Amino acid sequence: MAASYSLSDNAPLISTDEMTLIKRLPGEVPKDAVMVGNPWNGSSLAYAFADRKLVQLHILSAVPEGAAPLLNGPTPAKDDPAVCPAVESLKIDYILDFGHREVHGRDNGYKGLDALITAGMATLEDSQGEAKLYKLDLCGSQ
Repeated sequence: MAASYSLSDNAPLISTDEMTLIKRLPGEVPKDAVMVGNPWNGSSLAYAFADRKLVQLHILSAVPEGAAPLLNGPTPAKDDPAVCPAVESLKIDYILDFGHREVHGRDNGYKGLDALITAGMATLEDSQGEAKLYKLDLCGSQ
């Protein structure tokens, strides 16, 4: 069990590449910006290690009202009436994409974030290995 929480190249919670990207966030993501990621993987640790806000800080935090369409898909249009209100009300600026490897070995989805990226609604800002930081280009996001 301890191996799940150790920092290594292929650790289930957070890899060395993911931690390296998190440590760069203070220089790349404004302190008042809000990020979204999968709380079941290491992306949620950006709050602890980089002092940056996330929509969900851990697996037991509730999914904010209206965020489910954004997190779960399907791929929205730039003016999708179900998704844009969530982006705007949560003030989401960035996607912290650490893929679908989760600490417990399952995959809880968050495929909506993948869909936003694939549809070109987010721009790659930085990456380290498979860990990626995207700037959201949807609705009225800044």
